[in-house]
Amino acid sequence: MLYGDAGFIVSVCICSSFFCEGLLWLLLYRTASYQNLKESIARTTKKVESMKSVSVTAQRTKNKKLGKQEDFLKQTSRELSFTKMKSTVLVSVTLLTLYSLMTSIYDGVVIAKIPFQPFGILKGVSHRGLAGDDFTDCSMAFIYVLCSISFRVNVQKMLGFAPPRTQATGPFGAHPSSPF
Repeated sequence: MLYGDAGFIVSVCICSSFFCEGLLWLLLYRTASYQNLKESIARTTKKVESMKSVSVTAQRTKNKKLGKQEDFLKQTSRELSFTKMKSTVLVSVTLLTLYSLMTSIYDGVVIAKIPFQPFGILKGVSHRGLAGDDFTDCSMAFIYVLCSISFRVNVQKMLGFAPPRTQATGPFGAHPSSPF
């Protein structure tokens, strides 16, 4: 039954990803205010990029305009984040409820065997809630977290709900594809 439980957990993660994106579409993505903010961010981002590519001599005259456009872009991004906050809280509560339900069902149950002994913090997450010292045993929490993270991002891309480029920032504020 080891593979059946893991398959069930993966299936639950896929279904919850689609459910959450459907919920976000219903509450957020289809609204006129979200669409307007998204289009405004796209237009302003294009303007800022074209202003930055202007030659050095003409750039002095455009510095004020560039600064205004960048401020407008920041403000619009802030408004978009605030608009997304309400629905994000609802999705988070839904996912936490599902996680607690799955944890209560699979508490102390070995879901999979991993072919290596994890290191550091992965050791604690992969063996969470399991008795014994065999760290190749894998708990529901590890599979659930890995699947939820990977499937949710891919479902967003597949359905076309990925955030605008200026919203997709890394942990330090830089765009993930930028070299610095």
